[in-house]
Amino acid sequence: VGEWDHRVEAMFRLLCLASALLAVAATSEEETYQCYSDYSFGPVAAATHKGLAMDDTSYRWCSESIPDTWPNAEEAVTSMRLFKAWDASWQDDRALAYENLRNFVTRNGAKVLMGVSITCSAEADAQEWIWAKELLQILGPDHIMGLAIGNEVELFFTKSKSQVPQSCVDDLWDGGSFWARFQAVVQEFDDLGFEGVPVTSVFGGLALAGDETNIFYEQPNQALVNSFFLNATQLYGDRYAWTWNVYPYFDPAEVLDEGTDDSCEVARAKSLCWDVTCDAPKSLAYYRKQMTKLTGRSDDIMWIGETGWSSSGSTNTEMKNCKNWASKDSLTQYYDNFLQWDMSVSEVRPPDHAFYFSIRDALNYGNDEHFGIIEQCFMTSCKLHSEDFEAPPAPIPTHPGCYYQQMTAGNGECDGPWEFWKLDEFGMTDPDVMSGESEANCLARKSGHDGFCGTDTVWMFVPEATSSTTVMEVTTSEASTTGATTGEETASETTSTSLQDTTTGDSTTGGTTGEEEAQTTEDASTSLEATTTGDSTTTGTTGEEVKTTEDASTSWQATTTGDSTTAATSFKATSAGVSTTEGTTTTAEPPVAAVTFDTELEMSDVSKFNASVFAQTLAILSDVPAENVVVEKVEFQVTVRYSFEGLLSQAEVVQTIAVAAGVPPSSVHVVLSMARRLEAQQMFVATIMAEDASAVAKIEAGMNDTMKVTAAIANLSLNASAALVASPTTSVLVTAKFKADSEILEVEVPESNALSSQLAEAFGTDVSATVVLAATTTTASTSTAPDQETDAEDTVDEDHACSPPVVLSLVSAILLLLFR
Repeated sequence: VGEWDHRVEAMFRLLCLASALLAVAATSEEETYQCYSDYSFGPVAAATHKGLAMDDTSYRWCSESIPDTWPNAEEAVTSMRLFKAWDASWQDDRALAYENLRNFVTRNGAKVLMGVSITCSAEADAQEWIWAKELLQILGPDHIMGLAIGNEVELFFTKSKSQVPQSCVDDLWDGGSFWARFQAVVQEFDDLGFEGVPVTSVFGGLALAGDETNIFYEQPNQALVNSFFLNATQLYGDRYAWTWNVYPYFDPAEVLDEGTDDSCEVARAKSLCWDVTCDAPKSLAYYRKQMTKLTGRSDDIMWIGETGWSSSGSTNTEMKNCKNWASKDSLTQYYDNFLQWDMSVSEVRPPDHAFYFSIRDALNYGNDEHFGIIEQCFMTSCKLHSEDFEAPPAPIPTHPGCYYQQMTAGNGECDGPWEFWKLDEFGMTDPDVMSGESEANCLARKSGHDGFCGTDTVWMFVPEATSSTTVMEVTTSEASTTGATTGEETASETTSTSLQDTTTGDSTTGGTTGEEEAQTTEDASTSLEATTTGDSTTTGTTGEEVKTTEDASTSWQATTTGDSTTAATSFKATSAGVSTTEGTTTTAEPPVAAVTFDTELEMSDVSKFNASVFAQTLAILSDVPAENVVVEKVEFQVTVRYSFEGLLSQAEVVQTIAVAAGVPPSSVHVVLSMARRLEAQQMFVATIMAEDASAVAKIEAGMNDTMKVTAAIANLSLNASAALVASPTTSVLVTAKFKADSEILEVEVPESNALSSQLAEAFGTDVSATVVLAATTTTASTSTAPDQETDAEDTVDEDHACSPPVVLSLVSAILLLLFR
């Protein structure tokens, strides 16, 4: 087996083993985060050329809630700007944030513009770069669209000297340390295997303030922007991407309406829109012309690093007096118009990509900023919705920290009301408060907050988990009652609430035990294991009980041994345990266990697939009785790669492929391929699901015919042309299960190459098999002591499939990109 085969198999196994672990640990199928609203602004124009900028709040506190689709629009988010990999002041779980970001880019096939800071502290910058290199290697070159080194460094001289000393400005610009550090970072970036990936530094509008001598800003002891651009574009050529932050919101030239002291409708009319006559696109056209003057090239890579609008707050311009400038109405118009913008600008080449700032409202140097399109972590609603819209209730947070509920707006000095558990960002980041460090610090925040804001809040503390066993307990600061034998926690006369996370080697609270095994990952051998037992009960501030119960304990374990010639996977499932609640004893009997997995068979002739032959081959290779192999599902698909000249949204590409293939749009899934960076050219991998084997040939023929795709574009009145990049491939997706009636099931799933050769011989056609591992499931029966009540549902039988059709489609796309 070649090294690439082994690495690809290992990648698929790790991805699916992690997915299965999460599924077993949850009581329901895993759901990705998306906010709710009754406002819809979709579809998103040129969606694959747009992305979100990650605010520090979302990344630090709730990275598990990165939205997979654009808020208020049903379109996948396929790119993300990350300002930094981590910050030295963040005393949080860096590995968790890395993992959640990796999960996001894997699910969406997304790319990240990775940021690295340039500050007055070379030591702090060096540490941040170390963290960035960690994350770069986790995400890999396929998920990195560029590296941004420094953000608006040209503005340092405008900061207060206590914040940025003049010596720092002189060193960075006149002393050349900015340019030297830029080159050093790029060299290390290339050494990591990212050669050719675009590099950039992000600048704002001040950089455009050139003079007769210099195209861009060039002032000694302030900022030498023109010199930097000359150096960067000469050394890196067209690899250097020009990145601009564009904010009509901060435009100092805007003035109030004539004859008024609080109205700015003229300014709003030209600042909130995104057609070619509006402020932002006009600025971008000017940026492009200035870039061309410097390099002589009209097609350099150009990105919008961030743009956005604040829903409240103030500016340092005359617009601070305008009642509607910083408002939800202005944000609604600006965001909606941005989503509908087709990236066009007047007379010159449009920007290649644009990032919208930001996902959530965030703190900036201790001050609230309101640029988010979601207000806070753990909110279920989008920021933009009608006044009477009601979103689903938010869950009780489990991320460590200090939280509060504020049911009224108070005296207007503070934001709110917050009917969900809001993170106390201010107190957790204030070095004099540090409300996230202890329960006492958290609960002590109530008096100061309520006094300043004129509110009556309830507070809750979630501590760090320190071992693998977790018992959740809700207490109150004034009065609480805990059921010693029933495991119930109730609250009365609640003013402040703490959610305490006690971790011990073997804990029992109210007769209930919760246990979670740890997760270990190694390079050549990977073991993932999880165990869940017992009941958990949580009581909110109103005394209402929320209860989650698992009747039988379930243990799931998988071990993958990496070997370039004998890579195989062994599964073991066990189930046992006794849980006691209020005198009732439930004992798990020997279970029925099964291993479910998915296989993709790339076949030149899918009509030769035979489910019985497939099952028999699995039985022989895995050394199990034939009757213990069950083929549960068979699906047929065609995968093809097309490029499109012109800007099409993902939804438009789906419609085009569906028309050409003669299938409904629901049968088509597309993923943007950025493997080749061609200006104004989009490349998509399309996967089309067929009703049966007989329909595959028709779909394949349609996808092989570029004229059909071109005709479909014309029929849909789209402005683009199509070209076939890679001929269609046909494949069969098979979900199979090994089952057994024993307490312990141990079975070796066939290695992909061995399965390929055996099936090719059995089917009489070329077969390339990729085994995509899933989960072990157990069904446990229980016996209950006499005269005791038992739940109506006494079994646990959940089939946690690793890869639904969309995930398998992504797998196909990844394979196609790797081996074409």
